[in-house]
This record gives sequence, structure tokens and C-alpha cells, in this order.
Amino acid sequence: MDFIEWFAKEETQLEWAALGGYTCNANVLESDTFLNATPFNPAFAETMTIVKDFWNVPVYDPLLQSANKEFGAFIIEGLGTAQETMDNVAEQHTEILKEAGFIQ
Repeated sequence: MDFIEWFAKEETQLEWAALGGYTCNANVLESDTFLNATPFNPAFAETMTIVKDFWNVPVYDPLLQSANKEFGAFIIEGLGTAQETMDNVAEQHTEILKEAGFIQ
């Protein structure tokens, strides 16, 4: 916990940015330190204003594992079709969310 508290501090994130690291700290994203650290940081900062994280539910991990497995099989290994992959993810996510009581 001490590490997370230290790493999340704005001054630590500024130093991290100066070394080329990414941040989600809004003040650091807008800083000259971050924007000038690499040529692609301005684009990264812009995308962070619209990015949406994955699921904010206790079953986040199994949902993410399911998506990673299915998308990896399709994208990296060339297995199945895009539609089959999406159908598999939807089926697995439905089951996970049903078991957790989020949907019926």
C-alpha cells in the first residue's frame, strides 16, 4: 500500500512522466513535463480524456480473462472468425454476470 500511495503522488507521477512513463493523473497529463517527454504524449493525453476502462464490478477479473482468451485466440492465433469470437465473449460474459447476480 505504501508503494501505491507513493506512486500515485503527483510529484512522483511528474517524475515518472519525465522518464517516459504514462500517467492517468489529470494535472500531470496537462503538464509540459508530460506533453514534451515524448512525441506521442500529446496524443496519449488527448485519448485519456475519452478512455473508458473495463467493467467496474467485482467479477472484473473473470470478464477480462474471458475477453483476453477469446480475443487472443482470434487476433494472435487466427482461430475462428470475428463474429464467433464476439459471440463466445458475449456468451461467457452473460454466464459470468448471471452467476454473479448482475443479470437474470
